[in-house]
Amino acid sequence: MLNPCCDIRIQNNAGKILYFDVVQDLEIIRTWRELTSTASFFLPRNIKGLKGERIDELIQPGNKVVIKLGFNLEFAEEFTGEIVNIGSTNPAFVYCEDGMRQLKRGQKTVAYSNAKLSKLIKDIVPPGIPTDVIDASIGDVRFSKKTPAMILHELRTKYGIYSYFRGSMLCVGFAYPLAWAGDKNYLAKFHFQKSILDNNLEFKSVDEVNVKIRVSSLLADNKVVFVEVGDPDGEQRNLHFYNISDKAELRRRGEAELARLKYAGYRGAFKSLGFPYVEHGYTVQLEDYEYPERTGKYFADKVTVLYGNGYYRITELGAKAD
Repeated sequence: MLNPCCDIRIQNNAGKILYFDVVQDLEIIRTWRELTSTASFFLPRNIKGLKGERIDELIQPGNKVVIKLGFNLEFAEEFTGEIVNIGSTNPAFVYCEDGMRQLKRGQKTVAYSNAKLSKLIKDIVPPGIPTDVIDASIGDVRFSKKTPAMILHELRTKYGIYSYFRGSMLCVGFAYPLAWAGDKNYLAKFHFQKSILDNNLEFKSVDEVNVKIRVSSLLADNKVVFVEVGDPDGEQRNLHFYNISDKAELRRRGEAELARLKYAGYRGAFKSLGFPYVEHGYTVQLEDYEYPERTGKYFADKVTVLYGNGYYRITELGAKAD
């Protein structure tokens, strides 16, 4: 029998570690599409063992929080970050953000000629935050009076460079970590008749997917160059870059995005138990007794974790991984 369990630890301003093994309506959302991962949950204001002290008197915004969930006292770490807000409701609503919260404070002004991405990240990220940065050059750049998070957002929108936290580490680079592809440690298998509890998945052939990619680049002189690839009458997706004047390079990037979107396979999301563990960037293998020919691997784009009345995981599929 699987018994859901939680381990939530909050370090308050006095340095005391508060431990909670009871929580209501916990939700964690993680995706490479957003800079910030979030966690929210309800805590009763009066919990046995707190000697009459109220939750909102013991914890405050800025307190560090680590959330572990599991079954039968076997835990996986699902979230690490800090409290952003504590509601006035009873039970108390607690809203948290991951390490990106630290990068939303303090403004930076930096300028580089032929900048290396690793140098930029080192200069804007506070000491003590570990980083994993791809080897890339981004040309001449200047950022004036912007928080580190704002700079990371511009890297995303102008250069297609994605940033997100995994645990306490800031990752800057690709949506799907190249080192994870094909690694069994980052592969989770699910079966429609065994482990998928519910889904809105839809299988489509290549011919059923009509997509047009418009790739544009804003040059240093404010001129815009663009190319389009894919189906002329397809659903339009837009990619934006900065200071790439070579249309062949823009076309290459557009065709790479087209390959990510135009494939024969499943689209949508499915619900499973909290284990097997999955986070965005993992490879998910789907198997089906009824349609064995549809077995395939996909990258996970977004994972929502639910805890309270059980421990569940909703995984949204991204591009095919095989």
